[in-house]
Amino acid sequence: MSSESSFETPPPEPALSTPHLKAHDDFNTIDADQTLSSIAEKKQPSVFDIAQDMQEQLKKASEFLDKNDKEMNERIDGLLKTIDHIHKSSD
Repeated sequence: MSSESSFETPPPEPALSTPHLKAHDDFNTIDADQTLSSIAEKKQPSVFDIAQDMQEQLKKASEFLDKNDKEMNERIDGLLKTIDHIHKSSD
C-alpha cells in the first residue's frame, strides 16, 4: 500500500437537480394578479376577525336594548302617573 492512495480524492457525486418546472403548464399560465385575487377571495376570517365582529354586534345589540329599555321605562312612568292621577281624582 502506498501513501498516495490514502490521499486520493473520491470521485465527485452528481449534483442535485431541480425538476423541470415547465411541466406544470397550468401553473405557468396564471398571472400574479389573478393569483393574489383568488387568494384574497378564498381567505377565511381568523378567530380574531370573528371575535371582533361578534363584539361589534353585541355592542350594537346592547345599545339597541338600552334605547328600548329607556323608552319602555318612560312609557311605564307615564302610565303610572296617569293611574296615580286617576286614583287621586276618584277619591
